[in-house]
Amino acid sequence: MGRTDRFSRYEFAPWPDKGLSAAVNALARPMVTRLEQRWADSPALTVELSDMDAPEDGRPVVRLEWDSFHRQVFALEVFDEFYSGPYAHAYAWRRGTERRFLHEIVNFPNPWIEEILADNPAVGAFPPYVPPVAARPEMLADNPSWPEPTGRFYRPGDQVSGGLDVVISWPDGEEADLGALQAEGRQMREQWEAEQRSRPRYRHLCIASDSGMVEVLCAGLPTWTRVE
Repeated sequence: MGRTDRFSRYEFAPWPDKGLSAAVNALARPMVTRLEQRWADSPALTVELSDMDAPEDGRPVVRLEWDSFHRQVFALEVFDEFYSGPYAHAYAWRRGTERRFLHEIVNFPNPWIEEILADNPAVGAFPPYVPPVAARPEMLADNPSWPEPTGRFYRPGDQVSGGLDVVISWPDGEEADLGALQAEGRQMREQWEAEQRSRPRYRHLCIASDSGMVEVLCAGLPTWTRVE
């Protein structure tokens, strides 16, 4: 599957963090001016967008950062603006599209995940832990204990990945109400699971600017700050 075919299948939606979108839209001409990836440290990925119409000595910057755990980066592609034709044909050059720099890809099955699985038959699952979002049929057949792939969101009844360590303490000298503590722990766990089910299991994000395009497949949205 070529990049043109992959992009032709994308469903582009606005970046889900409205605060970040507003900060970037406030820049007269935002451009990607810095990208740094780290493999054994955090932040795992840093992307900076600068206002290229502002004076160089006072140019505002919006800095995005993905950590190596909650916002883990699974795949990253970066292209000079000159080679962003697949994005242009799929979105920017189409009539009626809103001018945006920040996008989320929301369709499922996800073409990029399908491409990654096709290119990595020995792995065959995304993400590389259980329960998977998607998996090759032969990988599921070889691992009958795995739960069914969840898709983009957890479904009702799906096993939620990971767990929540509930630590509850009480003042010294006070007798613990074990039943109340257990109820509080269950409530905290239920709230955590509800939060997990309410958001996608991964994020497929695109940053498009006149300097280049950044495409990120990651576990969560980045944190960000405006740097003056």
